[in-house]
Amino acid sequence: MKLSLRLHLCLSIVVFSVPLIVGAEETKAGIVRYAPAELKWHALPDVPVMQADGWRGAGGAHCDFQKFPRGFSAPLHTHSADVSSVVVAGHFGSAAEGAAEKPLGPGSYQSIPAEFKHTTKCGADADCIVFVCQPGPFDLKPAAGASTPKK
Repeated sequence: MKLSLRLHLCLSIVVFSVPLIVGAEETKAGIVRYAPAELKWHALPDVPVMQADGWRGAGGAHCDFQKFPRGFSAPLHTHSADVSSVVVAGHFGSAAEGAAEKPLGPGSYQSIPAEFKHTTKCGADADCIVFVCQPGPFDLKPAAGASTPKK
């Protein structure tokens, strides 16, 4: 039941926050839409990841598109807030400490609890675009002995 609730929450966030993406167009009918080419990408500090900003909420809550280069691999790390994400393009995924990564394709969902040690990988076949939501600000804290992914 917990996974179904998280999946429902993530999909609800996607549906209701997409109109808030920078560069969205409002039509006369009140529909908000945008084309992927209209996303405004910028580099994130200290990692080789690009981001197109989306919704911002209280306390640093946010939903954004993130683009990971093909072959990207982040060593063992944690985040201060839960991370829910949906793969838009490429093969992307995370794995628990000591487990093998199993990147999943477009439409796949994953949720990582706050402070959970994991690795993250984008497959070698294509860049990955992921729609990511967190109830707090984004951070990446390398686990003991791990390093931050290099640009």
